[in-house]
Formats: sequence, structure tokens, C-alpha cells
Amino acid sequence: MYGGRIYHCKRCGYSGAFVIEGDEVVPQAERKPGIRKVADTQNARIPLWVKTLALLFLLYILFMRF
Repeated sequence: MYGGRIYHCKRCGYSGAFVIEGDEVVPQAERKPGIRKVADTQNARIPLWVKTLALLFLLYILFMRF
């Protein structure tokens, strides 16, 4: 069974899991504009130039094999 990484604090000598606890909830209006939720990044659109580059790369691989 994999238990994760064990961290060691040089200051206090704690050895164990790295856990961040918090109860504070930041409302949407007070969040910084550059920080997105994970759900926001999952619905992000892929730019057209990335799609075009991927298509050209796949075509290059397909035609170079024959």
C-alpha cells in the first residue's frame, strides 16, 4: 500500500504527511482574478493554434511512416 510522501520539518522535527487545514471560505467576489478553481480550468477551451499544431504534428507522423 502506498502511503504518500513523508515530510520532515527542520524547525520542529515533525515527520509525517504534509497537511494544510483551514476553515476560511473566501467569497467569489473577494478572490484574486488570476486564481481559478480546479473546475474552472477543466472547462477551459483549447486555443485554435494548439489544435492546429497538434493536427499538423499528427499528419506529419502519419505521412512520415509510409
